[in-house]
Amino acid sequence: TRIETPHMKGLFILLIAVLVTSSQLTFPIHRMIQFQRKNQPYGSQQNNGELRLASLSSILNISEDSRMKADHYTALVMMNELSELTIVSLVDNSQVGGLVIIIPSVDRNSDSEVVSKCREVEKYMLLRSFPCPVYFIEEDADVMGVYNALQSKSISITPSNIYTISVKFPRNTKPIALPEIRSLEGILEGFKEGVPVASLPTILITATYDSFTAAPSLSTGDVDSTIAVLEIARLFSRLYENQKTVGVYNLQFLLSSGGHADFEGFRQWMIRSSPEALSRVQFVLCLDDLSASQRLTLHLSKQPSDPELLRLLAAFTAVAQHMGIDFATTHEAVDIVREHRALPHERFALRRMVAGTLTSKVRYDAPYLTGSFFAPSDAAVLARNVRFVAEALAKFMFGLENAGEVFTGALGVEPTVIAHWEKVLRAAPRNVLLLKKDAAVVGALEAELKRVCTSVSVVDAEMDLKEEVKVFADNAGEVAVFVSKSPLFDVYTFLFVLGYLVVVYIVTAIAHEGWNAVRREIQYFLSVNLGIGKKEKEN
Repeated sequence: TRIETPHMKGLFILLIAVLVTSSQLTFPIHRMIQFQRKNQPYGSQQNNGELRLASLSSILNISEDSRMKADHYTALVMMNELSELTIVSLVDNSQVGGLVIIIPSVDRNSDSEVVSKCREVEKYMLLRSFPCPVYFIEEDADVMGVYNALQSKSISITPSNIYTISVKFPRNTKPIALPEIRSLEGILEGFKEGVPVASLPTILITATYDSFTAAPSLSTGDVDSTIAVLEIARLFSRLYENQKTVGVYNLQFLLSSGGHADFEGFRQWMIRSSPEALSRVQFVLCLDDLSASQRLTLHLSKQPSDPELLRLLAAFTAVAQHMGIDFATTHEAVDIVREHRALPHERFALRRMVAGTLTSKVRYDAPYLTGSFFAPSDAAVLARNVRFVAEALAKFMFGLENAGEVFTGALGVEPTVIAHWEKVLRAAPRNVLLLKKDAAVVGALEAELKRVCTSVSVVDAEMDLKEEVKVFADNAGEVAVFVSKSPLFDVYTFLFVLGYLVVVYIVTAIAHEGWNAVRREIQYFLSVNLGIGKKEKEN
C-alpha cells in the first residue's frame, strides 16, 4: 500500500515550524520620540522597516566605491560607543539605514565614564532630527549575544554576520493632541483658636511627576520630588490628626505634570486659583531632584527680608547643621527674558509669590523637553533629605528650640514607603508630552493624597505652551522584534532538518510497512515528482 500524502504535508509543516522557532529571538524595543518645535523636526522621523543589523565598525568601514551601501544596514551599537561626531558620521555622512542603541545596564548614580558618555549622547540626540528609524534596547543577555556575534566579525559585512529585525509601529503621519495636565492639590488644615481655617497662613510644597527621555516608553525617571512630597504629607498627617500637635499653618501639597514643559502645570494651577487663596500662601517650597548629590541648595529669587521667611531659613540652616548636611542658600533674580524656566520656583516668582527651589543638583539647565535615562536617584539620600525638610518645617511651624528631633522612631521616615513609590513610579512611563490625566499612575498619586490629606482637589488644564509643539508616535512601549540570522544559516538549518526528518520518516515507515513497500514508495515519489526512473515511451 502507498503511504498517503497527508503524512508528507504534516512533515513539511513541522519542518517549517522548526525552522521559524530556531531562528528567532524576541526582546522589547523602544522607539525614539518624534516631535516638532516651531515647525522644526526632532527625534526619529521613521518608525518601520526590515532592518539588517551590522556592527558600528563594519558600517563605518564601507568604502564609497563599495557595492554595499550604509543605508541598507542598521547599526547595533552600545550607547556609550556613540558621540556627536560618530552620530554625524553615521547619520549625516554615511546615511545609515537606522540605529538600534543598547542602553548599558549600569548604576545610574555612578560618575563613571559610561554614564557620562550616555548622558551627553542622549542630550545631543534630543537636539536634532534623524531621517532614519532610531530604537533603544535595554541591555540583557539575548541582546548582548547578538551584539557580540556582530562584533566578532566586524571588519566587513558579509551574509554570515547579518541579523535582520522586522519592526512595525503604527504609521504616525499626523500629530496627536497634547494631553491635558492634571494638578493634584492636597491640604492638611491647621488650627488656631478663634481663626478660621481659610484665614490661616499656608505653606505650599510642590513637585512635578512627569519625566522626559529620548524614548517615551522609557521615561520613568525623575521620581525623587514626587516621592518626597508624598512622604512629607504622610509624616505631617500623623501630627495634624491630633489636636495637640496640629500646626497653626495650613500645609498644602501640589503635584503636577509639566515639569519638562516649562512647569506648565504650576502656571495653569495658579491661573485657576483664586487671588485670595494665592495671597494666603506665605512660602512656596519647590522640591526638585533631592538625591543627585549629597549637597542641598535652596534657590531663592531675591534676598529675603521678611522676618518670617528669615526664621524659616534659619530653621533649615539649624537642622542642616544638626544632621550634618551640606546646605546653602542662594538668590538670583528671575530672568524674564529667558525663554524657559530653569527652576520651578521661578514660575511662582513671576506671580510675585515668595518661593524657593530645594535641589541637590550641582549644575542645572532648563529641563524643557530634555532629560536622561540615567537621572540619578539614591533612596538613602532621598530618605535623609525628606527628613531634613520635614524637621525644618516642624521647627519653623512649632517654634521648636531643638532641631531634628521630631520625625524619629515611630514618626520617622519609612524607607519601605519610599521604595514602594519608587517602584510604582518607575513602572509607569510619564513622558510629559504623552502622559494622560487619567493615567493609572496619576490616579495612584491622587488616591495617596486623599488617604493622608484633609481634602484633595483636582485641576485639569490644557497644555498651552508659548511655542508650537507637535508630538507624533503615541508609542505603546514594547514590541516583539523578530531577529533572524543570515540566509546561509537558514539554508544549512533547512538541509539538516530535512535530512533528519527524511531518515526518521524512512525508519518509521520500514518498521510499519517493510522495506519493499518503502522502496516502491520512494520509486513512485521520484518518478512522479522528479521524473527519475520513468521509462521512455516507445515510438
